[in-house]
Amino acid sequence: MNPYIKLHTGYDIDIFERYKADVVHILPKRYIDDNDVYRIEYYLRAYEMQPEEQENVAVLKALLATHQAKVDRWMKLGDTITEEIHFITNGKDGREISEAELLELRKEWLMYEETAPNGLFKLSVQISGKGEYALTYVNISLPGGAGSIYAASGEKLPMKVYWKDDHNVIIETKEEYKSHSMYKQVRSYDQLVKIEYRFV
Repeated sequence: MNPYIKLHTGYDIDIFERYKADVVHILPKRYIDDNDVYRIEYYLRAYEMQPEEQENVAVLKALLATHQAKVDRWMKLGDTITEEIHFITNGKDGREISEAELLELRKEWLMYEETAPNGLFKLSVQISGKGEYALTYVNISLPGGAGSIYAASGEKLPMKVYWKDDHNVIIETKEEYKSHSMYKQVRSYDQLVKIEYRFV
């Protein structure tokens, strides 16, 4: 990924790997939320010209396009919307689904979800990919943003996540899991949440 580093150190280091990790949970959903947009934009800036990433690039560009179409539609309708409609894509094709259909779709990749004592913050354990490309990851949702805080290789890995209180999260996992990200704290606006890992 970085020719200079590879040439002078012998190591092939991907300095943008975090951007890739931030979008792995978006690809299997086939739709995006407002909070996903900036993650996709960072990823595209880093990987848009990489030949091995072209399939994911095409899917993410289609997701952005359908999301923008949804935003444009809301702008035209103003306050007249009575039912929320979601856009999902399959490759370069997209279609609209209702909230009920989205809930059914979520069952395919959502393993577990828990709400904080304040009733606002959320944790979820989700899956993406298959076989050697499978990931199990923990997602956190706070006012103003959502994203992955822990991810490990493997499909439907046993792990437990829960709120200690509104600003402290416990993740029970296994040390032998190959982790790709392991955040110790996250902040959104003035809300700081700390993450404690317990290996069981």
